[in-house]
Amino acid sequence: MFLFLLLLCASRSGESLPSGDGVPMDTSDLNRESFPEGFLFGTATSAYQVEGETHQDGRGPSIWDAFVKIPGKIANNATAELTVDQYHRYKEDVDLMQNLNFDAYRFSISWSRIFPEGTGKINWNGVAYYNRY
Repeated sequence: MFLFLLLLCASRSGESLPSGDGVPMDTSDLNRESFPEGFLFGTATSAYQVEGETHQDGRGPSIWDAFVKIPGKIANNATAELTVDQYHRYKEDVDLMQNLNFDAYRFSISWSRIFPEGTGKINWNGVAYYNRY
């Protein structure tokens, strides 16, 4: 998602992207024809990093929920309780990907949203959320 956002910001501002050594890359000639036939352009997200709503609709705690609460492990004691709120804004995200002509989207599933107790009982609200994608 970071590269997606970086490309989006650069394309909106007309700026060049920084290369690994801090020197701007000229991307003016970069287009789909620059890549081999069959190359898929896409983006990816991680459920914990983008969904937010860690306590909504029956989601149980995950190992990350516990880890981020250990003092000194995460900068500024950040959690994923809100993030970019893909839980509520996924339709906007899908529209953005479609408007940017992406071919693929890899997302992850928060299993604690599906199995809030780790195993056993299924949280059907979590299943419904992923089925809406």
